[in-house]
Amino acid sequence: IPKHLLHYQYQFASGETVDAAIETDAGLIVIDAKFPLPDQSKNSAGQIKQKLKKHLHEIARKYIKPEEGSLNFALMYLPAESVYHQLINSAELIKLSHKLRVYPVSPSTLYSHLQIILLSYQGQQLQSRTRQLIKTINQLQNHTQLWQTRWQVFKNHWQNAGKKLQEVDQSQQQILQDIDQLNQLDDKQLRSLET
Repeated sequence: IPKHLLHYQYQFASGETVDAAIETDAGLIVIDAKFPLPDQSKNSAGQIKQKLKKHLHEIARKYIKPEEGSLNFALMYLPAESVYHQLINSAELIKLSHKLRVYPVSPSTLYSHLQIILLSYQGQQLQSRTRQLIKTINQLQNHTQLWQTRWQVFKNHWQNAGKKLQEVDQSQQQILQDIDQLNQLDDKQLRSLET
């Protein structure tokens, strides 16, 4: 993900700070990574489940803020695969996760999510460049049509100038012939012209 789109410790106007936020055209994708790793030897599965429920609600309340630019969902990073699997294998927790729009990711699944976000970004960039290319091609087409029109006008003027040059040349030949004829007149013919 390009660095200018990734913000660590992103602070909302409300003062809440999320661990990471990724800018997209649609809004911010927020990622919370604050879930404390429970000591499984001291915490029962039920206690871990309660902590997960509480954390899902906190993330939804604190970070899903479309009015402040976030998307209407958040990612909850769980640093332990065992905790992640406990959440996704619990129908109750998955249902709550979907209801709150807080989606769990683990070390092994976060990369996939980031790759999808990156592919989306690259697709948007490609789409943007394609639009620009099409715009440039359309401009080139318009400029080519204008050039063709101007070339045709120039060509017509050039052809007309060539025709006029031929006409002027013919007139000059006629004048030279007339002058030649006058030079060939003898004195007797000139006197006859005077009378």
